[in-house]
Amino acid sequence: LRWPVDAGIVSSEYGERWGKKHKGIDIAADSGEPVYAIADADVIYAGDGLRGYGNVVILRHDAQMTSLYAHNSELKVHQGDHVTQGTLISLLGNTGHSTGPHVHFEIRQGDAAVNPRTLLPQSKLAEASGAVLLVDETYRDLTHTSPLPIAATLSPRAISVSSMSKAYGLPGLRVGWAVCRDPQLAETLLAAKEQMFICGATLDEAIASRVLTDRERILPPILTDVRARLGIVREWMAGQDTFEWIEPEGGVVGLVRFRAGVDVDTDHFYEVLLAKYGTYVGPGHWFEVSDRCFRLGFGWPTEAGLRAGLVALSTAAAVTQG
Repeated sequence: LRWPVDAGIVSSEYGERWGKKHKGIDIAADSGEPVYAIADADVIYAGDGLRGYGNVVILRHDAQMTSLYAHNSELKVHQGDHVTQGTLISLLGNTGHSTGPHVHFEIRQGDAAVNPRTLLPQSKLAEASGAVLLVDETYRDLTHTSPLPIAATLSPRAISVSSMSKAYGLPGLRVGWAVCRDPQLAETLLAAKEQMFICGATLDEAIASRVLTDRERILPPILTDVRARLGIVREWMAGQDTFEWIEPEGGVVGLVRFRAGVDVDTDHFYEVLLAKYGTYVGPGHWFEVSDRCFRLGFGWPTEAGLRAGLVALSTAAAVTQG
């Protein structure tokens, strides 16, 4: 298979999204960007008659697999056409229920939607556009499911960066690393590093080396603790109807938001939450989103502190709603 567009970013992943199942991925790019068939197929639908999808194309690749491309500005194929991999089938757009130019892309096996990322080649967008894909993998060792491959192993145009600061709780060491497969790119990174400092502190690097060498012993209890804390937040989320989130698949932070229809004075909410209940979260404007959203960290407090903070969130929300 190939990716349906040659340039763009995945703006929304497959899975739970705001309380509903998002059955594909959204790839954001400029309006008019070409959209291509991911493999040889027959066009079984091309039109605008599917509610919410705007101009949409559906391809049947074999007896089981189909793919769907939605929100297009213009369709370039018709029902009954046969296309080969890489055939231009549409132009990316913003039709139907859409929040901006993107292609909503689904793959189905029979009637079941599957995560397109499990079937599509990785890191090809960067290769096709000549860009360098920089992937921050600082939380990779705190993945709650099976970890994804290190990005640098998937493409010579990918750089993986990480550090001792998150999973291992050692930010004071100031030790991190960048990994890539392109020798020229690696040389450029090394030259840039040497313009900033010659070498790291020997003691810091020695401690980091010892920790990483013994990671099979050190990391499991950290993961157990983090996943228990995630379970506490999951239980709290399920027991209330004020907030919602997309549960993080790794790390110790998540973006929570007030549910649609909840009338709240957000400025008053943050003020009461801190002044009266001693609880602090990162308001949405830190991340260039609405203050109806906030960053919730669940890795640092004690278990008792975490539970008390969650109660404070619910209580502050209750007293500041309209």
